[in-house]
Amino acid sequence: MAKLLTSSTVPVIRSPADGGAIIVNSITSSSPNKHVFTLALKPETCLEGDGTFKQWFYFEVQNVTVGSELEFMIVDAGDSTFNDWTNYKTCMSTDRVTWSRIKETKFEDGVLTWKVTTPSNLLSFSYFPPYSLEKQIDLVHTTTQTNHCTHKVLGKSEDGNDLHALVFDKHLDNSLPHY
Repeated sequence: MAKLLTSSTVPVIRSPADGGAIIVNSITSSSPNKHVFTLALKPETCLEGDGTFKQWFYFEVQNVTVGSELEFMIVDAGDSTFNDWTNYKTCMSTDRVTWSRIKETKFEDGVLTWKVTTPSNLLSFSYFPPYSLEKQIDLVHTTTQTNHCTHKVLGKSEDGNDLHALVFDKHLDNSLPHY
């Protein structure tokens, strides 16, 4: 029977401040190297429909031993905003730069499940590869250096980050690099 892990060596799930989103219901183990993560999608505020959006997930798993067997279950995936998970494959990264799809992803009875044997003791999982705030800021700076657009800050996000707008010259030369 699985037991709830409580020691300091228990795997930890962390939602990165830059776009992280997941709710941890439980982490259980049937052995020191076999862990089951029961998760839920984190509802996000949006301006459409009923005012919430529930689809995106992005989190890191820390404190796992290389070679451990991990199983993840998002138990409310069937209640997501767009709940057709047919043929969907979860994204995984060991360095947050290179992402791969997990073939062993399945969706049954409203639950999205995937299993991995850990190639690293720190892993990231997401709905699709995240586009970090740092990459966004780099793009804004690179684009404004072309002198073919102006930059404006429209306000702040819920997290206090700038909301950028780039206004492009309507006579933009299409031979210029596109980003």
